[in-house]
Amino acid sequence: MNIQLNNRVCLVTGGDRGIGRSIVQSLAASGGVVAFFYRTHEDFAGELEKEVAATGGRARAFQADVTDEAAVGEAVRTIHDEMGPIEILINNAGVNRDRSFAKMTTEEWDDVIAVNLRGTFLVTKAVLPNLIEAGWGRIVNISSIVGQRGNFGQANYAASKAGLLGMTKALAV
Repeated sequence: MNIQLNNRVCLVTGGDRGIGRSIVQSLAASGGVVAFFYRTHEDFAGELEKEVAATGGRARAFQADVTDEAAVGEAVRTIHDEMGPIEILINNAGVNRDRSFAKMTTEEWDDVIAVNLRGTFLVTKAVLPNLIEAGWGRIVNISSIVGQRGNFGQANYAASKAGLLGMTKALAV
């Protein structure tokens, strides 16, 4: 990334692995002060904190399940109090529970919608006062082409990502 974040406070959900991990590294390398959520992989989160620190960046892990409104609110308040108001939010946390629609369970449907769509709603809602306080902000929601085109065995995932695309458009106007 060829941008300078000049110590802007960033929050990345699902930041401990995969795409989220790369986002955390890029934001920190660009001068961001990065907080990131992880749900269960404390070891990955700790490794990432050390990797970022070794390159001169700043990143801090917070255990928070994006589907838990109280946990999200508490983590966002802690980030605000200890790091400053969040100015950049990257909603990256996501799961899939792929199965043909005929065999998909209600639990599989609900899990994917809860993390991918409701989680984005909860985190964005909690962070919004920070953006207003800072007088500047950006929200980036990580979606998928599956939200536009669908894919066999991914009705729950496609619905969650289509909903996320709609929410993103609604927030942008």
